[in-house]
Amino acid sequence: MEQLVNRLDVAMFNAILRESADEMPTYPVVNNFVPDEFSPGPVPNAVYEALNNEDIEDDEGCITSFPCTAGSTFYAPPPASSVVSMLKEVGTPLLRSGSFVLKKLYTSDDELDE
Repeated sequence: MEQLVNRLDVAMFNAILRESADEMPTYPVVNNFVPDEFSPGPVPNAVYEALNNEDIEDDEGCITSFPCTAGSTFYAPPPASSVVSMLKEVGTPLLRSGSFVLKKLYTSDDELDE
């Protein structure tokens, strides 16, 4: 949206600077397919034609309504045996060292540099 507003501002500014209606600016068509170091040659016209002829509505992944409805999220509780085994390990050094590692994951970059 911000880009559209910026483009509108530029168009309005150019319209103000224009002295007559005969001086209509001709903006180049926005072309996302430009030659670069990976594809130095121009894009063949057949590619443009194929893209223009592609029907967006036939796409299986096309969203036709907004907001898009999604299925409800289902959260399953952990099995009781898993919870019991975790509670038994609370006093073990392994879990303490694991929690220590978790603490270090949440430190700042400055602390990591030290």
